[in-house]
Amino acid sequence: MRMRAPSATLLACLIVGGRARRLLLHRFRHIVLMLDGDAPGRRAAAAVSARLSEDCSVHIVQLAENSQPDQLSEVALQELLTRKGGQPENTDR
Repeated sequence: MRMRAPSATLLACLIVGGRARRLLLHRFRHIVLMLDGDAPGRRAAAAVSARLSEDCSVHIVQLAENSQPDQLSEVALQELLTRKGGQPENTDR
């Protein structure tokens, strides 16, 4: 399923505020964001990260330009996550 910018924006708004955010932060202390590699996806990842990092550690996995998480193989996803070492960018927590 490919998410277009309006859908990604809606997703970001749901996570950053409201009940979805509370549930997410209640269950997870470390969050890995992997949004589309295009400009809207990168902006959304930065915005979501900035808001969530107030309460938990957040790591952004940057994809290649115009790449999408749902187009990656399971092996490619594992490589991206392993290469990053699962370490958050914000380690204040």
